Amino acid sequence: MILSGGRFVLTVRRAISILIGILVLNLVFLSLSYANVDRKITKVFIQDNHHKRLEVSSISMAFLTEIYQKIQTQNNIPFDYPDDGCFARAHKTSMELEDMGIITVKSFLVGDLRLKTWSHPLGFVQWWYHVATSVHVKEFDQLFVIDPTSSKIPISKVAWMQLLTEHKYGHIDENFETSRFVYAPEDAYHKSIPNNYLRSDIFDMEQALDYYFELLEQRQTNSNALKVS
Repeated sequence: MILSGGRFVLTVRRAISILIGILVLNLVFLSLSYANVDRKITKVFIQDNHHKRLEVSSISMAFLTEIYQKIQTQNNIPFDYPDDGCFARAHKTSMELEDMGIITVKSFLVGDLRLKTWSHPLGFVQWWYHVATSVHVKEFDQLFVIDPTSSKIPISKVAWMQLLTEHKYGHIDENFETSRFVYAPEDAYHKSIPNNYLRSDIFDMEQALDYYFELLEQRQTNSNALKVS
């Protein structure tokens, strides 16, 4: 189709106007969606592996989805390095949520676990244990894990367990919750649990996160070099 100069200008202006209109409508929709999210935080109680009561925040699914996107996009936790470091990632995640007024628990799995992931050269990683931060979701009355290493969207703890054991020899030997202050897996078996985030754990967490970020950067550099060669 051939357009004269005047018609072409009008057509371009009309297209721009339509695009602006669509953008405005999207912004209005996002604003309304944001305003309609239930961000009320209540609490429930569950049992830890020592049969003690644990407080955990209960939030809406929409609020969890909002938080999940924020956590996985702020680039201060190496979720894309799945090989190791779940203990540090979970600890940092719990601390981040606590800053938002949300009390979490740690969900531990021990067994033959495997995650299919494009974040590893082999396409999968295997773990003898895994830990992630969890909160309670009101609508489903169950725990959901915040683990962007395993899933890009919030999933229930039940679905998370299935995800990590769907391979041939997958099984879970132990499955339990602990206080958010528990750091390493061996700490979960101590009956004396700290009532705050220990400075030594925070120091170790920061060192571990820096280390895994370095390994992630090396992997990405090597991967880019192979693509070029």
